[in-house]
Amino acid sequence: MALLRGVFRSAGWSSLLDGAGETDAWIRRLYRHPRALAVAELWHVLSWVLGAGETWLALGFLGHPVDLRTALVIESLGEAIRTLAFPIPAALGVQEGASCCSEGSSA
Repeated sequence: MALLRGVFRSAGWSSLLDGAGETDAWIRRLYRHPRALAVAELWHVLSWVLGAGETWLALGFLGHPVDLRTALVIESLGEAIRTLAFPIPAALGVQEGASCCSEGSSA
């Protein structure tokens, strides 16, 4: 931290470094509770699997049944696209554009 303070001496950088130190301390406290991290990861995976189940169910109702593995892949790709598109305000048009690209590449 002292090295970074020496490189960035201006007041604007100082507040950024203080925030980085607070973030580092928060992460260290978080890692002291591995059970809480495991529970959070379990909830995340459960949410992901439920999203795949929703995709599987929706495609079945729309007359395009797929197996659960395919639904999981579709959900995973959708999640990856949504993650990459987080800088786009409200992710407007991202899923639609990704659907057009994926459908166009399979034709």
